[in-house]
Amino acid sequence: MNFELLTAEGETMDAAAQLPGDYTVTDAMNGPWAPGNYLNGMLYPGYGFPMGTYYAVYGEGGAETRLKGFVTDGTVHVDVDGDNVRMQANLIAEGGHTITMDYTAPVSSIIERSYMKAKAGTPRGIKGAMQPVKRTNIRNNNVLRLIKK
Repeated sequence: MNFELLTAEGETMDAAAQLPGDYTVTDAMNGPWAPGNYLNGMLYPGYGFPMGTYYAVYGEGGAETRLKGFVTDGTVHVDVDGDNVRMQANLIAEGGHTITMDYTAPVSSIIERSYMKAKAGTPRGIKGAMQPVKRTNIRNNNVLRLIKK
């Protein structure tokens, strides 16, 4: 499961302070991008790879083998307790399929993908070009974990 959660901006990510809360879906390309939103799933225009929140199957080497579904709606709840983060989600994917999860993992499983120095209106993300434009005062945190083998 790949989530892209939007949290408040900070110089460094503090998972215990920034991640807990309830998240609702927002359009990955058009927003609004605000703390408490997560990005819907889609293929990144022009590049053809998945972005946002989606479910995929991964092989032993970690490479994606089958994309299962882009999330279009639903809620995500995050709690942090010590060194663990708990993700609870009730999601709807394309075609009306549901994804329900309750998953606990080390806080270290959060992948920080913010580029805090980008100016307003500048693309942000991997190498400054992989995320939608005009994001300000938010942090993009990506959670990617193998849920079931």
